Amino acid sequence: MEPAPDRTSGSVLVVCTGNVCRSPYVERVLGARLAGTGIRVTSAGIGALVGSAMEPRVARRVVEAGGRSDAFVARQLTPQLLAEADLILCASREHRAAAVRMEPAVLQRTFALADFAQLATAIGRLPARAAGAPAGGSPSAVARLVGLVPLVRATVSPLAAGATAIIDPYRRSDRTVARMVRQIEELLGPVEAALRGAVSAGDPAGDAAVS
Repeated sequence: MEPAPDRTSGSVLVVCTGNVCRSPYVERVLGARLAGTGIRVTSAGIGALVGSAMEPRVARRVVEAGGRSDAFVARQLTPQLLAEADLILCASREHRAAAVRMEPAVLQRTFALADFAQLATAIGRLPARAAGAPAGGSPSAVARLVGLVPLVRATVSPLAAGATAIIDPYRRSDRTVARMVRQIEELLGPVEAALRGAVSAGDPAGDAAVS
């Protein structure tokens, strides 16, 4: 059994189809870059190749990007995994729709990675302390960050549908693997910054304004 996430920091679940290419890359690379924050990053697939290792070419790219590829095992997405995550990042809007159909309660915290990267950039422009203290309870830092999305959604022009999907390199060329990596790397910067800010500041708005 995997350890429970640090509830003061929170958890991120990454979703793609087979859970051997796109979501493992994000899981291991983003997880490495968030080391020390207490945020737990995991992944699953809506049609997972359950029990499989990471695709070898993707595994090499993970290591090149500073992550670890060892001990990875693909797993199937379940309602429980969705319910337990503070933030769900999907390889495409189609994956987001599938996740929400599986567990409708996660609608407000589930995004295509490209869409959330755009929102994270907008959150980074919020004035300090814009969100104020969270009402009721003590949500994790990741949950507080997600709670800022309504403040910026109207300021962001929606991306075109074709601009939101991370290409699937499974059983495709090395060039396609490289394209997947480029797409993901272009998006991870603002996501990492927003998540780090949420943890280090306690109030995500406070750090986001200066990150």
